[in-house]
Amino acid sequence: MGKVISFGDSFTAGLGTDREYEQSLTGGLPDWNTMPEDKKVIQREKVNMFRRANSFTAFFSSKMKMEWINLGRIGCDNATIIDEIFKYDLNHGFEKDDIVLVCYTSSL
Repeated sequence: MGKVISFGDSFTAGLGTDREYEQSLTGGLPDWNTMPEDKKVIQREKVNMFRRANSFTAFFSSKMKMEWINLGRIGCDNATIIDEIFKYDLNHGFEKDDIVLVCYTSSL
């Protein structure tokens, strides 16, 4: 059975899913400014996992009862999105039953 694979910008990655919660895991922590970098990395990864778990890709895949890979990247442009699609195909290949979501970015 195929999987859902998404490519896109920050919205694809799940940025803004719950900004208050995301902020509470990073800059909202009282000791953020004095926290060692290795602990900040752990907190940032928690935010990343939360975003992806609450992204459109995750919800769509759940409805389809399929595994998913969210390759959305915060701050990327459309040329990068297209490049990522070709890189994925070159390195991993798409399977017959895969569903590929391409979410282009826009300043609008």
